[in-house]
Amino acid sequence: MVKESGMMWTIIQVPMVMELLASSNKGIKKKGTFPSAYKRTVSVGLISCEDIGKLAKMALYNPDDWDKQYFTPMTDKLTPIEQCEILAQARGEIGLWDVNQAPRPVLYLTNPHWARALDTAEEIFEEVDHSRAIRKTKKILPEAVNLREWYEKNGLLGDMDWTESSCILS
Repeated sequence: MVKESGMMWTIIQVPMVMELLASSNKGIKKKGTFPSAYKRTVSVGLISCEDIGKLAKMALYNPDDWDKQYFTPMTDKLTPIEQCEILAQARGEIGLWDVNQAPRPVLYLTNPHWARALDTAEEIFEEVDHSRAIRKTKKILPEAVNLREWYEKNGLLGDMDWTESSCILS
């Protein structure tokens, strides 16, 4: 039916977005504390919003090349501990940052649906080898940034006012 109608489609499945790590509304609210919904040792896929936009634009302008593809773009796969270390190194504050994770039993009591969703996401992250997705993203978009490059490109949160609740970096 799709072939007969001539419809073309591309699905870009987005992992965690790097910008959310730096948003005071969704992410870092307190200096020295790196928040994580995921367990400290679970590797999470990351990409920048800007890179997602570039890939979507490529798919839109070259529909024949992207037709009927499911694509999970990714430039990094890091644990919350690794993400915290990159942020601390980039800010020149090694040893001054730590990962803050909400205890899972508390999440099960307060929001069981969200806790189960996190468990499922962590299982998927652990089972799937995302190195292929990272290689494919870098091949299609060589200038795609990893987390360290993204922090450096965006001034590394160095001038962020930690008391201003509306401060969002993008």
